[in-house]
Amino acid sequence: MYRPWLEHFPAQWDIVFIDYPGRGMRENEQALNDIPSLADYLLPIIREKLNRDSPFVFFGHSMGALVAYQLTQRLMEKKERLPLWLGISGRAEPGFVSLQKRHLLPDPLLQQELTRLGGMPPSLERYPELWRQLLPLFRHDLGVIENWRENPAHRALPVPVSTFSAWHDPIVAPDQMKDWQKVCLKPITCHVFQGDHFYFLGQ
Repeated sequence: MYRPWLEHFPAQWDIVFIDYPGRGMRENEQALNDIPSLADYLLPIIREKLNRDSPFVFFGHSMGALVAYQLTQRLMEKKERLPLWLGISGRAEPGFVSLQKRHLLPDPLLQQELTRLGGMPPSLERYPELWRQLLPLFRHDLGVIENWRENPAHRALPVPVSTFSAWHDPIVAPDQMKDWQKVCLKPITCHVFQGDHFYFLGQ
């Protein structure tokens, strides 16, 4: 999904894509059911990939935005080096509580909802076997997002933060992204694009 971005970055940048347990190169591992557990799992992997002196940044979309936020909180707790910048895409601020329970929808309705959100082309309906493979993954991720609750012990982020959203995202409106300022010490910058929740696909 994100690999086409590589051609837009300077060649000397080391862009690292990290698979969650149960996905990609880690598909045989047990998936984790909450954001704090994911962050705790990923932190040693990220430490291993970082050069001791090189600056780094985090970018996350949707569930990944919460993971990037939680990772930064973990680094703050441990008084470790922080990212120079945090990119947050397609997710309302951490204190937002979702009233949606999309992860509890029956398969046909969940399939319709995923198509509506823009992550799946309608033509995919012709491939029921592929849907049967994908639906459990999306259901899991939606459950993780919808069951997220902010930790009141979290502190405001001291790093620069930019938000990214789309005008026609049915999950989070661009105006909601401004509320990330509540958890940031520095003024945030907000960027809005044409498109839906997956605005970056094909761009």
